[in-house]
Order: sequence, then C-alpha cells, then structure tokens
Amino acid sequence: MTSTSTFSAARTYTRIALLKKQVKIMLRRTTNISPDWLRKLELGIDNQWIRTFLVYAFDSRNLCRAELTFEIDWDEYKFQMSRGKTTVNIDQRWVDDTAIEVDEVIILFNDFVQTYSLRTKWIVFYPSWIYGDQAKLSEVQRTLGLIDAEPINWAGPKQGTSHQIPEIREARVGCYLADA
Repeated sequence: MTSTSTFSAARTYTRIALLKKQVKIMLRRTTNISPDWLRKLELGIDNQWIRTFLVYAFDSRNLCRAELTFEIDWDEYKFQMSRGKTTVNIDQRWVDDTAIEVDEVIILFNDFVQTYSLRTKWIVFYPSWIYGDQAKLSEVQRTLGLIDAEPINWAGPKQGTSHQIPEIREARVGCYLADA
C-alpha cells in the first residue's frame, strides 16, 4: 500500500520584506557584501529606487564570464498592492525562505564561478524615472553611497535565461554565462 502525505509549514511575509530577503540572500551567497551595504540597498528597495541587482563574475583578464540578475518590476508591485496582495505566503519548498528560482540560479552561478576561479562584483540599476531626473539621481546615489559603474566587457557571447518568481510576480531572476 502506497501512501502520500503533505506538510504545510506556510509562512507569510509582506511583499517588500520578501523582495528584500531574496536580494539579500542572492548577494550574500554570491559576493562578500557587507551588512552596511545590505542595509543601504534595503533602503533603495524600500524607496523603489533600485530596479535591478546584478552580480558579475570576472576572469583574470577582467572580462565578464557570468551575470546573475534580480529584477523588480515596480509597476507590477504597485498593481499587486492595489489588488490587496500586500502579503505573500510561501511553503516548505522555499528552503530557508529562498525562492526556488533564486536558489537554482545561485547554485548555477556559484558552480560556474568556482569552476573558472572567477571573482564577483555587484552593481545596481535604477528605474528610468531616476535616470530621467539628474537631481534625483544625485540624491539617490549620495543617499545610498553609490557611484556610476564602469562598462562591463564580456569574454564572449552570453547565454542564459530569466524566470519570474510565481509567488512574487514582480520579481525575475536570471543567470547568463559566457564560455569563451
């Protein structure tokens, strides 16, 4: 006789808290980011000043070989909030409160980084409304302690994909690799 069972240890988070948690997990597992920087980036999320978090992996020639992305669609976030979806329930499939998609791309990225002995660096992109207002851009950069990043030079063509996180529809996570 075969039997199955289900275990539901659902937890509930506010949408913003769950977004911040995913970003912090991604950055802590792939870079040597400090707690001070994480607090500043959380402020950037709270104010909807950051739309994309990226972790790049560079080889000894300073060429990029891998990119890990976490994107927040703030319009979708506002839409979800307007529909009363201010909280998100997650279940036991989210190991250590990490989205399945986030966990999988972190594993892929870190395996690639270790295989090729790469070093990582994180950067962020702001929403277009911040780039369109020089005074606001200066204020955000000053408040968060950020500066303009240098252009990224890739070792070769990159291939990869991104996935929406079903429980937090405003979030996408992706991984792109260059084998050259």
